[in-house]
Amino acid sequence: MTTQTAPDISITTSGPTTADAQIMLQLAALQDERFRRGMNVLWADDSKALTYDEFKAAHPSGSQEHNDAMSVLTWYETVGTLVKNGLVNRDLILDWLWVSGAWARCENIAAGQRAETVPQLWENFEALAKQQT
Repeated sequence: MTTQTAPDISITTSGPTTADAQIMLQLAALQDERFRRGMNVLWADDSKALTYDEFKAAHPSGSQEHNDAMSVLTWYETVGTLVKNGLVNRDLILDWLWVSGAWARCENIAAGQRAETVPQLWENFEALAKQQT
């Protein structure tokens, strides 16, 4: 545990706990076959991420590939939400996952869906990705 102090502020921080590790392992278990297929959809072309129009044309709403890709975005949004709310250690998650790389593959799709729905869609996934250096 580390305590950092400033003139009027004292912040106590600690590293990952056993509870954080348990949550991490539970999150890993949620990476099911659908998630893996979704990763394959998103990384089908190693040279570039799909634009939203390319994604919709190749994987229309309701198709298995579309739903599989959405499972990836949903999984990362869940992880981002847990981190945002302090329910799992951010540094542990960012050490484990390449969130910024996953976001780079999903960003066009997320932006397109936001334009069609609500601007808050996938915001915790994006915020977590931006914290990774």
